[in-house]
Amino acid sequence: MNEGAAHDVLGRVLELTHLRGRIYCHSSARAPWGLCVDASADAVFHLITAGTCWLFLGEQRVALGPGDVVLLPRGSAHALADHARSRRMPLAAWLAARGTVDHRMRLGDGQGAETEVLCGVYAFDVPGARHPALRVLPELVHIPAKKTRGRPDLAETIAGLTREHDRADLGQSLVVSRLLDVLFVQLLRAWVDDQPAGGAGWLGALRDSLVAAALSRLHEDLAAPWDVATLAAKLGTSRPTLARRFVAEVGLSPLAYLTQARMHEAARWVRETDRPLTEIAEAVGYTSVSAFNRAFHREHGMPPGAFRKQGAAHDRREAGDDAPAAPSLFE
Repeated sequence: MNEGAAHDVLGRVLELTHLRGRIYCHSSARAPWGLCVDASADAVFHLITAGTCWLFLGEQRVALGPGDVVLLPRGSAHALADHARSRRMPLAAWLAARGTVDHRMRLGDGQGAETEVLCGVYAFDVPGARHPALRVLPELVHIPAKKTRGRPDLAETIAGLTREHDRADLGQSLVVSRLLDVLFVQLLRAWVDDQPAGGAGWLGALRDSLVAAALSRLHEDLAAPWDVATLAAKLGTSRPTLARRFVAEVGLSPLAYLTQARMHEAARWVRETDRPLTEIAEAVGYTSVSAFNRAFHREHGMPPGAFRKQGAAHDRREAGDDAPAAPSLFE
């Protein structure tokens, strides 16, 4: 199993729910200042481009400086402020009062130190689906500047993202979108590299040549009638060896992981196409539609028919064809 094949596994998985990034503000905050960010269905990130501040997450208090990046994969409620005692304004109220313009936005009326923060989200095209990459991450991922400086690729992406977001030039939105995609992958790499063996779920498993090869085989043909013995034979190893190493690295058995991957692929087909559910079930390895429906419901919390209707309603709201739903900060 070569490194390129392992990276291909990551690429396939990242495409399952069409993760997409968006910046919603680049703020210049003058102390004293503070923002409260409500819980979100999307992953939230903040990039400190100048100055310092604190991030508050439950009982955690994290000092942030220039070049630091934080990712909250589960969109947990949190706050940013120059000091623990500074008054915190709800982010939604601040954005609503100032509009959602793309240029830098002012926060705080004081005369203290200035901090600049680039804030954004990673959302999903499949409503309600949890991206497989985010499931294995902790509630907070903090990549301090000293680590980004040791990773030239990440440092260059951060610099390019900051530069591109603040310039009004041809194709700016497309460049920013692509850089956000790159940033997400590089943040994953940086986090995985800091984890001990077995501590990074299936992402870390890509460093194990046998498990990475197994993941690659599964993703090459999700519909195949896989069992652990067949998969092990394809890889030239024993069933017990594969099962032991797979569970140790991924945290799931090969077949449990396969079911999860099938259901995410099925969600993409249900959302993006009008193919009959019988065809989709067969495309992801199910000969019984009832068994497919049960598996889909367990993974996504609703049957595929309801999931398709929900997705269609979401798309109509995005296109403005329906009356607007209740205001959402990140839509």
